[in-house]
This record gives sequence, structure tokens and C-alpha cells, in this order.
Amino acid sequence: MRKTNYEKLGALMTERKFLPKDLNISSRQINYWKGKLVLPFFTNEKKRGYMSFSEAFWMLIVNELSNVGINSKKIETLSENIWVIPMKEKYADKVFKEHLKNNKDYL
Repeated sequence: MRKTNYEKLGALMTERKFLPKDLNISSRQINYWKGKLVLPFFTNEKKRGYMSFSEAFWMLIVNELSNVGINSKKIETLSENIWVIPMKEKYADKVFKEHLKNNKDYL
């Protein structure tokens, strides 16, 4: 992939343009998930806010898991492992440093 393609992809992934209503998920459901800590990118002060693609995608995954009967405690654990721990351990920084060190794909 070329450098410009990486830049465009990065811009699309980080642009905050999705609202929960765009995903047909009720505010009542979102408030429940926020209380159960399955949406770590939503703070309690953030009543209504735009989400990035990855945040919106995670919300859709949580919704599907909930719809098939996975309990919120298991989803909370999954959320911790997917969102919180990698953020605390700065996983993305490690990946970028490794790519920059090896100069893979001209990043």
C-alpha cells in the first residue's frame, strides 16, 4: 500500500462522523452499556457524541453479541481486552515503532 493510501485510510478510520442513532441503537441501550463498561470510549460526561469508524464498529459488535444472548459481564471482559489493555500498554505505538524501524511499506 502506498503512503497516500495509508494516510487516507487513517483519516477515514479516525474521523468522528457516526452517531448511535445512525446505527439504530437506542440511547437506553447505550446508557446500559456505558454503565456496564462495555463502551470504554464513551465517558459518562459525554452524553451524545460522534464516534470514529472503529468505535461505531465496536458498538455494532456489542449489539450483535448482546442480541445473541452473551451477558454484559462477558462483553465487559472482552471490551477490557480489546480496548482498555491495548490502550494502557500502548500497543499501537509499539506497532508503529516496529514498522518505522523496519521501514515496511514506506510508512
